[in-house]
Amino acid sequence: MNLALQTILHWVLIYNFYIAPSIEGAYLTVWKVVFDAGQDARDKGRYDEAAYLYEVAGKLAVAIGDKGEREASSLNGLAWIYNLQNRNNEGVELAKRALALDERRGGAFNSAVSRDLNTLASIYQNQGKYAAAEPIYRRIILIKESGGESETANFAAILTNLMVVYRSQSKFAEAETVGKRAIAVYEKGAGSKPLDLANTLNNLANVYFSQGKYVEAMPLYERSLSIREKTLGAEHPGVALALNNIANVRLNQGNYEEALPNYERALAIREKALGPNHIEVASSLNGLGNVLLSQGRFSDAAPLYQRALTIFENAKSADQSSQAMVLGNLSRVSLGLKQYAEAEFYERRAMRIREKEAADASLVAVCLDALAEIHYAQGLRSKGDIAFLRARKIHRQVVRTGNMRSADPIYERAHEYFKKGHFQEAATMYRRAWNLFEIGMGPDDPRVAQAIESYALSLKQLDRHLAADGFAEQAKKLRERQQPKPPQQDSVVDEGAVK
Repeated sequence: MNLALQTILHWVLIYNFYIAPSIEGAYLTVWKVVFDAGQDARDKGRYDEAAYLYEVAGKLAVAIGDKGEREASSLNGLAWIYNLQNRNNEGVELAKRALALDERRGGAFNSAVSRDLNTLASIYQNQGKYAAAEPIYRRIILIKESGGESETANFAAILTNLMVVYRSQSKFAEAETVGKRAIAVYEKGAGSKPLDLANTLNNLANVYFSQGKYVEAMPLYERSLSIREKTLGAEHPGVALALNNIANVRLNQGNYEEALPNYERALAIREKALGPNHIEVASSLNGLGNVLLSQGRFSDAAPLYQRALTIFENAKSADQSSQAMVLGNLSRVSLGLKQYAEAEFYERRAMRIREKEAADASLVAVCLDALAEIHYAQGLRSKGDIAFLRARKIHRQVVRTGNMRSADPIYERAHEYFKKGHFQEAATMYRRAWNLFEIGMGPDDPRVAQAIESYALSLKQLDRHLAADGFAEQAKKLRERQQPKPPQQDSVVDEGAVK
């Protein structure tokens, strides 16, 4: 705590304990000074100082006869700090204590309960416990609707949080519904800020992006970018985020010539504003590498991925899934350069991380498909078949949406590249369509076999014949699996045997 704040607290304590007329009034005055100082430290990012002040405020609040109102506020403030510091288990317990105090004091429907619930849900969301966060956010919505607060900016913020939770559970229809409602509330302007609207537009675009609905996502990302540029200026990291998202859409659509300058501009902004070793810089490096990889420029992509991997490995705030993503890309680069040992090394590292995560088993299957290709490329047919079949087994267990027809435009774009003789780009797009079809529809859907066959044809055009033959054979087996079986007939019974 800084010297000025210590001095203020010192004189406040002297005044209240030696001059103030009542002990309760003394504690109340001191509590407010300490609590407000905690709020100020939190807003300025001084989290350790804020945590200390909230702890002191909590102790002072116990002596105030307000049925726990200020104690709950102090506990909630400290819980939120722990959320920001990723001290999630401690934060959950404090948020629950604050919630119990406020429910006992004011019932289940009041603003303090809503505040405590929001802190608790946010901590669960930060932990990736989306199923736990979802009903809490829905309860907050009910509280605010019953209190006539359904047209406020705060209400729209809760809807936005619920949208993110729904998307994280692949509940895309629900996410779209609450996201559109949040945007409508923000657009009415009841206390809303432009950046809040930009954030919600971005998150709804993410819902569409997660489904491969790039046409629906793009105008939302572009509108979010426009708001951020006007509000923050052209060189702000928030602008870089919007640019990076737009580039991701263009990449997935196969529009590499449009994706590249957006990634480059995002990278330049992030390096200048955040420094060369920030995880957002690594994200842009990975995106640039993806463009080059899709064009078959393996040697150019490799150093970008290596730099991104180093940043993710050294950054305390980066999760391991980011490392797995880049390791998978390095595996694709090594495969393209026919460095098979390196390709397998990177892919197995990525798969070990994916296996620990358990949040999305389909990503383990993607790693297995990559290993199958590495084995096929070396003529190791039996090892490739084992990896391929393991991937199919996982996909049969994790079919999620039942609606991935949005992969069709990607598949058609791959056809365009193939017809023009751009076989590397075609292979990239066929592979992307294959993954989307399989995740959405399951490995036995006819479009999966079709995409694998087309991918194999692209590999053959790239003189990667062994890998192409391996996938073509597996696609043939999938086709055979999809053939309708003849109807069953009644068995023949020997009448003499009937008793």
